[in-house]
Amino acid sequence: MQDSIPLIVKRWIKATPERLYQAFQDARSLPQWFIPDRAIGLEVKAYDFAEGGRYIFRYHMPDGRHPVVTGQFTNLSDPAEISFSWNWQSPDPFENIPMHVHFGFIARDGGTDVTITHTGIPTHMACTLHENGWEGTLHHLEQHVLQLSKTKKGKIMRKLALLTFQTLDGVMQAPSEPSEDYSDDFQQGGWAAPYWEEVMEQVRRVAMADPYDMLFGRKTYELFAPHWSTADPDSPEAKRMNSAKKYVVTNSLKEFSWTNSTALSGEDLPGEIAALKQQEGPLLQVHGSWQLIQMLLEQNLVDELRLWTFPILVGRGKRLFSHDIPLHTFDLITSDRTQKGVFHSLYQRRA
Repeated sequence: MQDSIPLIVKRWIKATPERLYQAFQDARSLPQWFIPDRAIGLEVKAYDFAEGGRYIFRYHMPDGRHPVVTGQFTNLSDPAEISFSWNWQSPDPFENIPMHVHFGFIARDGGTDVTITHTGIPTHMACTLHENGWEGTLHHLEQHVLQLSKTKKGKIMRKLALLTFQTLDGVMQAPSEPSEDYSDDFQQGGWAAPYWEEVMEQVRRVAMADPYDMLFGRKTYELFAPHWSTADPDSPEAKRMNSAKKYVVTNSLKEFSWTNSTALSGEDLPGEIAALKQQEGPLLQVHGSWQLIQMLLEQNLVDELRLWTFPILVGRGKRLFSHDIPLHTFDLITSDRTQKGVFHSLYQRRA
């Protein structure tokens, strides 16, 4: 096949162009649908959805191969089209052959005509492989947006994510300093201190840049509130933390010094949190809050695990997964490590 002969794949999908465009904007959802087959896993190593922004995808094939695709977004026109380069980087028959992909979205009959144009494919065999791959991807994209349409008013309901620091042996107790939590005579607090600066820079970059609300247990809230309620109001980080809604699981706190704080203290706490998830709003983040986390895991209320695993063993303490919990399957969305060897892993619960 000559480079000048493009591959064109078309499909009508019952969703608006805006909804389809939004699927590309949500990097966390890509492993659910930007795959040719359910047996293939996708790990998003980098994803900057902006003109000139780059992406890195690592696929996990059933035969044990892990091909890597990299590219750059060349044209973004919301919600009509998305264009990007497509380059295989791992040992592969198509390695280092520059290709280009264009998604076009045209509204029709209550849905959208989606057209994929893939240029630069070198052979007929390669064309057949990519055609099958893109047809599978469009099928999974359709299933993804149809699932979203089942939510209230067809809008995306927010997810609940655990943001947790843990040791290699799974302890999450008192990472920042010993006085954080001495319960059960825990004396190893502060184990994350040697790594704190570089990890917090990563946390700000990958977890705190997008809008979010927060869910706390009382003890963790009482650790956060004095610092952030008196922080420099001109600090971008403080602005985000203070403007976010804070939901606090407590029967004892009646007044809150930290703005936008609300108590959750009803008899049906799992029901209250499930109702929060059904509301429109940003991601619900849970920081610390060991006892609360155990309930959330037991009640199947956790959608994402955002884990920072530190290269240290402490031997004892409160562990993230310490109670009997139902069987869950999660997909690895992305992973990264700091220079000192702290691993950040984002897992998303499989539907």
